Amino acid sequence: MRKKEWVSEMGATVANTLRLCKPFFGSARTVVADSWFGCTTSALALRDQGLFSILCVKTGHKFYPKEEMMEKLKKKGDKKVMKAEVVLDGEKRILMACGLVQKAPKKGAAAKPLLLVSSCSTTLNFENQYYGTQFLSDGSVRRIAKKKQ
Repeated sequence: MRKKEWVSEMGATVANTLRLCKPFFGSARTVVADSWFGCTTSALALRDQGLFSILCVKTGHKFYPKEEMMEKLKKKGDKKVMKAEVVLDGEKRILMACGLVQKAPKKGAAAKPLLLVSSCSTTLNFENQYYGTQFLSDGSVRRIAKKKQ
């Protein structure tokens, strides 16, 4: 395993995730994965290879604002979305951290929320933007800006 691509730089789990996604590098597709693959390092590594991701986070929560999320997620239905700023190799990167409590915790127990990390986000200010949809002859669809009315 140690001789495989990316293992020495990123560790076995992230390296395995990258090797599985290698055929799609640069395609701007979105990788959705469970907690075995999910950590902020995987999300950043996939983003560096031209892929977006939505990953479930359980144990691999380095750089993930888990404590802050857990403060807000106490009962069924609680949800929280926040921007997570990660400084890696002196470069500031932005990820989205999301959490949701799907089941009511047992009496006296702490909630076990679903925690996600995502590199799919937007910086558009939707309060001031208006969009329309244009259907192209090849069957594809694109979003276009409309003038304010």
